[in-house]
Amino acid sequence: MQNYIIYFVSSQDEHYECCYSLLKYLDLYNLKPPNDHSLVLYCSKPALLEAYSSYFDNFELKEITGDLKSIFHQVKGNIIYLPSNAYPVKEFETLFAAMNRDAIYRGQTKQLESGVQHLPVIAFNNLKQDINFILRSVNTQNINEFVAQYGDLNEFRYLLRDFFKKYQEESVPNQVKLMHSIDALQLQEEKEKFNRLPILQRLMKKMLGKGWDISKHAKL
Repeated sequence: MQNYIIYFVSSQDEHYECCYSLLKYLDLYNLKPPNDHSLVLYCSKPALLEAYSSYFDNFELKEITGDLKSIFHQVKGNIIYLPSNAYPVKEFETLFAAMNRDAIYRGQTKQLESGVQHLPVIAFNNLKQDINFILRSVNTQNINEFVAQYGDLNEFRYLLRDFFKKYQEESVPNQVKLMHSIDALQLQEEKEKFNRLPILQRLMKKMLGKGWDISKHAKL
């Protein structure tokens, strides 16, 4: 059975986030994704994503022509939908095997600083079940073992802009190496932990140069 990994991206920042997600995916698979993995990218800026095509036996770039539900009708099999701010943290084989047994996985909706809400990660098999039932189902399993998703982290989007401007001419394997130690969700959790400190403690740490700063945690 074919296994589909689907992204749906439109803005420039979402394209950079998608690139980061793909680099983390390729890192997990040592640049050699299984040949039954099909990558389908619905995007408005295909030039930013074409570099990844040579690493997949099945790779499609498509224009955004409808909503997610209509897109899910276009393919049949195991589907993992990854919002641009989600990325794999564990190989998908166990996940796909569970989806073959009709398991449905879902992440949590994440809200960005702009107030925009990203749809959650969702993984399902649409060969045996109706898509409307799948999207409404409450009997879902948590996908956090396989996929991380960050939300309120503008600093990381700024980091990605700088990274891809600086390293856009680098090969994908080199980009994978450069991003290997960068964990977006960990950065978000560190920021949130710092922001939970009493205000005077935060101010003191900032004055001493010990405040949370993404440039100190993600040196590229």
